[in-house]
Amino acid sequence: MNLNEIMVWEWPVAAYLFLGGAGAGAMLVAVAIRTLRRTVYDPVAIAGAALAGPTLAAGTALLILDLGVGRWEPWRLIYLYTHTSSVMMWGTWIITVFIPVALLYAGAISAWRPRWKPGATLLEWAANHEVHLRAISAALAAGTAIYTGFLLFEAGQGFPVWRTVALPLLFFVSALSTGLSAAVIIGRWWVPGGERSMHPMMRAHLTLIVAELAALAAWLQTTSASDAGRAAAHNVFAGSLAPLFWGGVVFVGLVWPILSHIYAHNGGRLGQHLVVSGDGGVLVGGYCLRVLVLAAAVPTLARQL
Repeated sequence: MNLNEIMVWEWPVAAYLFLGGAGAGAMLVAVAIRTLRRTVYDPVAIAGAALAGPTLAAGTALLILDLGVGRWEPWRLIYLYTHTSSVMMWGTWIITVFIPVALLYAGAISAWRPRWKPGATLLEWAANHEVHLRAISAALAAGTAIYTGFLLFEAGQGFPVWRTVALPLLFFVSALSTGLSAAVIIGRWWVPGGERSMHPMMRAHLTLIVAELAALAAWLQTTSASDAGRAAAHNVFAGSLAPLFWGGVVFVGLVWPILSHIYAHNGGRLGQHLVVSGDGGVLVGGYCLRVLVLAAAVPTLARQL
């Protein structure tokens, strides 16, 4: 089955929701590490902060290109900033401010300074105001992570799979989990000093995976409150979307990361490589979750019509 044939919004929107959530989650991970002063994990914090801006910018670019107005009448995008009754307006403002703030905060907590003197001066200023930038970054990241779920919630009239408060919660927990995975992968392998033990980070990640399992169950439970919702939920776990749900979301995104983290707890180089594969599974599962949520809404609408 070609999912693009049944989805109201196609893969660019799923990618936008995924990248926005992962970028916001990565920043929240960075903020948590810096706030708790866990300096041993500074490579993960630097990676998380550095990932936030580019991933969110890439996701936003995909969304704009997917919108017909973004391709053919880009000047009309200004209405995204002025339509006060739309949830999308608030998200647009949050993302517009978040991207440059995230880049500035990443520069503030890293040792890198450009040779261009004005740029170096700006990053030195940011480093001196790191606490304030951290608070602003945390607020913007939390707003972005929650917004990706509320965007579908507000658009979900007639779609029980979207019109449930469990969906923003699910997207928020998934954002934290995917953000942590991305930050650990980059921080461990490409940021100097990141090769040290990540066992305490594994415990945090296992907690997030369990929380995501609970949020996923809550989403399916609340979706099933109506006849149309039960039909949509059945399509997810026993119908045409079941391979994506059980294979992509549950096994690759949740079960495999748990197994790899448990195995790695016993140590050994192979275990560390398995953790990386588990973190990669979380990222794949996070994207599959967004595709699933978008695809699951269509059969529901068809049944209501």
